[in-house]
Amino acid sequence: MASAVGRLGTALARRPGPATVPLLPDTLVSPDRMPSFEDVAEAYPDAHVPPLDRTKCDEERLSWDQLHWRRFGYLVLPGFMPDDLIDDYLAYREASGIGLAGFENSVWDGTADTIKALGCHGRLTRKIEELVGAELGLNFTLTQFTSTEREWHQDDYLGPDSVYGWYCAVWIALGNIHPDSGPFEFAPGSHRWPCMRGRLVREYLRPEVRSWQGRPGEGGHWAQIAQCITTPAYEKKLAQERASIHAFLARRGDVLIWHGKLVHRGSIARKRGMCRPALICHYYPTDLDRSRTHLLTRYRDGGLYWREKEA
Repeated sequence: MASAVGRLGTALARRPGPATVPLLPDTLVSPDRMPSFEDVAEAYPDAHVPPLDRTKCDEERLSWDQLHWRRFGYLVLPGFMPDDLIDDYLAYREASGIGLAGFENSVWDGTADTIKALGCHGRLTRKIEELVGAELGLNFTLTQFTSTEREWHQDDYLGPDSVYGWYCAVWIALGNIHPDSGPFEFAPGSHRWPCMRGRLVREYLRPEVRSWQGRPGEGGHWAQIAQCITTPAYEKKLAQERASIHAFLARRGDVLIWHGKLVHRGSIARKRGMCRPALICHYYPTDLDRSRTHLLTRYRDGGLYWREKEA
């Protein structure tokens, strides 16, 4: 248990949040009972997952990119993003004076065109649809120029149960990525494992912190607290599976698309505060919230996003 306390303390020290962040052991229902990956994960029903995730799939009919996605859960596209779009965004950042910090995460009409031009790029949108089997909508970005230092996780577990892998994220390199800057790391093939479920993880948290979202601009979320549970579970699972860990040491313009169930993290920078120039974009099913589908709009001739912020 001491290691779990240490993990949470370290995580919170790296990721400042509200002064009211609860600390162990007050955050856990049973501090002496740490769940395994299997305790908080579920296999997805074959009938609900995207076509390339299903047990029966005619691999001879797949493109090379689709086959790689099916087997490994990610795809690297070297030099994929146009230089002019990158230059426009970098100029926007410089003019804003934001430095290494990030802009607002939500994507809506108020989001800068230079961000939407990258995240909704037409070729990227079509490639995502080729891999996932449906057009997704850009909904969320991470724009800071340093590593997120987010521990091992699967993106799907942060959303509702109904996502079932109809989700992906994209890492766009806006410059060459130095190995000391805290590169994006992932375990190829881990998208074939069961997926952690938010409702199962939250059962181990005390009721008063299960829905904690933090305050705007402070990055707080119940999943931050739950890392004292999820990180050791993922580390043990990675060791049991003898999973290989890949670092995305990208060059400017390279793009990595990853599956919503792929186990990944933002590694800790060996040189703290070192620039890691990237734009990370997350894409949600367009019918995830049917009350908002009428707000979907297309960015020029590219992909979809929501015109208004989520409530």
